[in-house]
Amino acid sequence: MHFFKITVLLFILFLTSCPYAIGSVGTGDDKDINYEMHYPLVYTEDAIAQKKINTDLYQYIEGFRRDYRNGKFINGKFTYTVSYEDDTYISLILNDYRWTGGAHGHTFYIGLVYNKHNGENLPLRYFVHLSDADFITIFDFPLYNAQNKQLTSKTKFDYKYSVHQIPNNYFLKGNGIIALIFQPYQRAAYAVGMTYTPLEPKWIDYFNRKNL
Repeated sequence: MHFFKITVLLFILFLTSCPYAIGSVGTGDDKDINYEMHYPLVYTEDAIAQKKINTDLYQYIEGFRRDYRNGKFINGKFTYTVSYEDDTYISLILNDYRWTGGAHGHTFYIGLVYNKHNGENLPLRYFVHLSDADFITIFDFPLYNAQNKQLTSKTKFDYKYSVHQIPNNYFLKGNGIIALIFQPYQRAAYAVGMTYTPLEPKWIDYFNRKNL
């Protein structure tokens, strides 16, 4: 327990004391016999916001390590990508892969969007208000894989076999576009990986007016 507290303290002190460029993202590395980690370290112009962002990120990083130590999975890998950044927002996608046996493991994709001025983790509703009924409309929007390739009707599930709910998981793509994240098996086969549906500004405006 003392070691855990010291580790957390050192992590936070490191993140708040390192030199930074505005909005830069560094990479922390960690590995053991059966896991590998490359996780984000976010640096902002405001030290308080920086600490808040990295403290929030730490729960995902340490959660992966804790589950590994407790034998929740056999081997795994934790990585990330930066999907978008501007003067106010930074959007990250965490990739949490775990193998517990069987033909393949499972990757859970976590979209996180932060305000760099105050460190707030921004929920989807900060940008767009959606209702469960909107899924019928959104289902007909284009669906893409992580390589930004649009899926065809042959590679995505039809409505009957798809998840029937709006995900809260999302990332920013720039140009006012919000992308809704769907996990493997939710909209397409496991081999396709993460899929996403982009919401363009005209649709965001419509949903916000409709769901006020």
